[in-house]
Amino acid sequence: MCSKQGAALFPRRIGDRYWMCSRFDGENLYLMSSDVVEFWETAELLQTPKHPWEFMQIGNCGSPIETSEGWLMLTHGVGPMRGY
Repeated sequence: MCSKQGAALFPRRIGDRYWMCSRFDGENLYLMSSDVVEFWETAELLQTPKHPWEFMQIGNCGSPIETSEGWLMLTHGVGPMRGY
């Protein structure tokens, strides 16, 4: 279900599952989980583009970082005037 583009694996299993942030549809950011790291069964929409600077796509900026208050995930956006 997931391509490697725009995917970032959480650094550890949470609740006996692997977790990943992914842009598997090429535009939106999803939170995915799986029992097996090679196959991803679930995808929950996490974030959609809302601002002009991210209308083309949004994505993560690396793996989430665990803090004392929860997980920190940095994201980026790509607008219509530029590409990678």
